[in-house]
Amino acid sequence: MKSLASSIALAATVALSSGAVAAPISEWAFTVNQSFDPNSTTWTSTGTTPVDAFGNNVDALPDGQDPAGNYSYVRWGTPANPTNDRSFLAADTNFTQTGLMTNGAGVAGSTFYHGNYTVWGGSQYEAKLNSASLFTEIEISSVSPEGLSAVLSRTFEIGFVETTNDRNGIDVPIEQCDGYDIWGGSGNIASCPDRFSLDIRSLDFSTEIDGYIYDFTVAFDLSTLNNIVGVDVNDNIATIWTGEGVLSSIGTLVTVTAREVAPVPEPASIALLGGGLLAAGMGLRRRRK
Repeated sequence: MKSLASSIALAATVALSSGAVAAPISEWAFTVNQSFDPNSTTWTSTGTTPVDAFGNNVDALPDGQDPAGNYSYVRWGTPANPTNDRSFLAADTNFTQTGLMTNGAGVAGSTFYHGNYTVWGGSQYEAKLNSASLFTEIEISSVSPEGLSAVLSRTFEIGFVETTNDRNGIDVPIEQCDGYDIWGGSGNIASCPDRFSLDIRSLDFSTEIDGYIYDFTVAFDLSTLNNIVGVDVNDNIATIWTGEGVLSSIGTLVTVTAREVAPVPEPASIALLGGGLLAAGMGLRRRRK
């Protein structure tokens, strides 16, 4: 987990509308809107298609908890106990964050949630989530000085596996659960954790404005882990294991740094350089003759 902060980030280049800015932009704000795409969601082959599977810009998570504000979610599964909740993935949406200082400390970004609740399997019950696409739109604007803005669109592909501790009616030892080599040894895991994977290649973005390149980075904030059993990053895929029967969450941290662009020679200097090279070439030609 200690290597996660330096490993996880997303990348793309965006052009901001720019006026004459003499000094680096010192402060930024951003607004995030997210939603799960029903058309790109796939379910396991066994079971009926989940009903009322999607929610957007709702004021509570599907299990009734409300740790932040507004959410988008995808949910599935027939609860093993009628009083239990269905499983779900969710993300913060429709929120604005200010106070992002250039070359300063990071500020909180979106939080991702997993309601890991026990659901029935089999053809007579609802199918389970296999994969989902989370569409994210981020509007970035400058606070000091004001007047610069851009809208970024990203789609994050999420693979999901709802695990079981039962194979052919036989309990699976915890040491045989997927990912045990990553999260094992804590001593308090009673059942196989679920896992979801996220392609993290789209999280960083950079832009050049008036002689400065601004690099924005989004990383998982390890200080926010809640009921997260383990995290692993391999080949730009982050895999996250979550505890059974609880709401799990992991937050993000957004930072921005600025660096000066190397100066470009003035046109007059380029012309002089070109003329000098031409003269040197002509002299060399005369000597050869």
